[in-house]
Amino acid sequence: MNALTARLHAPLAAVIAALAVALLAAAPAAAAPVVDGEFDLSANPQRIALGPDGNMWVTLSAGNEIARIAPDGTVTEFDIASLTGARGIVAGPSGRLWVTIEGKLGHFDPADPVGTATTIAVPEVGQGDIAAGPDGNLWTPKVDKLVRVTPGGVATEFPILTNASRVAAGTDAIWVADFGGGEIVRVTTDGVPTRFAVGGSPQGVAVGAGGQVAYTNPGTNPHTVGRIAAGQILPTPVTPGVDPFGIALAADGAYWFAQPIGNNLGRLTPDGGYSELGGFSVEAGPRFVAAGPGNTLWVTLEGLNGNDAKKVARVSGLEPPQPPTPAQPISGTGAPRLAGLRLTPKRFRVARGRTPKAAARGRARAGTTIRFRLNAAATVRLTVQRRLAGRRSGGRCVAPRRARPGARRCVRFAAVGRLVRRDLAAGAQRVRFSGRIGRRALKPGRYRLTAVAVDSDGRRSAPRRAAFRVLSPR
Repeated sequence: MNALTARLHAPLAAVIAALAVALLAAAPAAAAPVVDGEFDLSANPQRIALGPDGNMWVTLSAGNEIARIAPDGTVTEFDIASLTGARGIVAGPSGRLWVTIEGKLGHFDPADPVGTATTIAVPEVGQGDIAAGPDGNLWTPKVDKLVRVTPGGVATEFPILTNASRVAAGTDAIWVADFGGGEIVRVTTDGVPTRFAVGGSPQGVAVGAGGQVAYTNPGTNPHTVGRIAAGQILPTPVTPGVDPFGIALAADGAYWFAQPIGNNLGRLTPDGGYSELGGFSVEAGPRFVAAGPGNTLWVTLEGLNGNDAKKVARVSGLEPPQPPTPAQPISGTGAPRLAGLRLTPKRFRVARGRTPKAAARGRARAGTTIRFRLNAAATVRLTVQRRLAGRRSGGRCVAPRRARPGARRCVRFAAVGRLVRRDLAAGAQRVRFSGRIGRRALKPGRYRLTAVAVDSDGRRSAPRRAAFRVLSPR
C-alpha cells in the first residue's frame, strides 16, 4: 500500500480556468467573484483545508486517502494505508497536516505525505471535524464531547455538548456548532463553555474579524445563517430550502458557505448582507468550503440525488477591502466639503444647446441649474448615472439578461458621463445643465447626480447625491 499514486489532471476546463486566473490577475480593476474551475477526483471529497505549503488538501471517501490540489487546479492523489478512514483535516503543529480517523489521530509532512504519514492511537477521537487551537493543541468533537489532543496524543474530554458537528479555532477559544443542542458554543482552552442558543440544527461555524463568529443553520424554518457579535445572536434568513452547510471566512472579509440543495454558494457580510453565487455544474452539490491562496475559495462538490460529483471547485476574485488612499482621505481630515446639492427644477426637458462652460444666471425653459455650496476653493466633478432595473446575481445588481431566471429585482445605476467645473471659489455655486453630456442628449428617464469636490492637494469631499428626471420632449 504505501506507494504514491499520482494522477495529474489537466482537462480542458482546468486549462480554461488557469487562463481565467491569469486574466483576472492582469485586470486593472478588482474582478467579481466567479466559479472558474472544477477539478476531478477519484472519489467524493470529505473535508478540505489550506496547507502550510500553499496547496489545498482534501480527504477522500474511497480509494486514495488524500488529495493535493495546486492553485492552478492540478490534482495529485496519495494512497496511504495508515490514513485509511481519514475524515477531518487541518494545518496544525510542526507545519503538518493533521487528520481524524476513528480511534486515531494522523499527521504528515505536505512535502512527503507517503514517507512521513504517522498515526497515534487516541481512543477518544472519532471521524469528526478538527481545528488547530490557539493553545497548540488539536480539537475535535465526538458526539457529546469536545476532545482536546496534544500533538503527542494525550487526550482530554469535555462532556459539554449534545451532538456536535463542526469546530473552528479563534485567537483565544474554540467555537463549536452543536446541532443536537441547537447551540453555538464558545469553549476556552480549559474547556469552559459559553452557550448561544441559536435554535434549529447549526451545522457550520467560522470565526471572523473583531471577535465576530458566523454559523449556518439549515434546521430553522426558514433556513438561516447568522452572526454572533458582542454576545448578540443576529440571524439572517436565506433562500428557502437551500440547506446552508460548510462555512469559512474569505479574503474579501465576508463569510462564504455552501448551499447544497441550491447548488450554489451563499455570502454573508459582517453587517448581515446576504447574496448568492452560482456557476457550478448541474447537481454539483457543494458541501464544504475553505479559503485558499491568491484570494480564492475552494469548494468540495459531493453531488445531489445520488449522483457523486467527485470534484473540487475554485472561486476567484474575492478581493480584500481596500483602505482609503491619501487621495481619498477619511472625512474630517481637512478635505473640502460640498453641501446642499440640488437641481432646480428636478424634472426638465433637454435643452437644444450644449451645457455652457460657466454658470449662467436665470432659469431657462429647458435644462436645469445644479446648486451646491463649497467651504473652500475646489474643482467639482459631477457624475451622471441613469437609474435602471436589474436582477441580483452573485452579490451584485446586474442587467436582467445577465442574471439567472427568477433572480430578485434590484435597482442599478449606469454612468453616462461627467461634467467638471474647475477652480470654483468657496461659497454658493450654480451650474447650468442643459441635459446634455457634450453633444449627447440624455434619454428620458430617472437619473442620479453625484458631486465630489477636489482641492489643489488632491483631497476629496464626501460624495453628495441628488436625483432628477429627464422628461420626454414636447
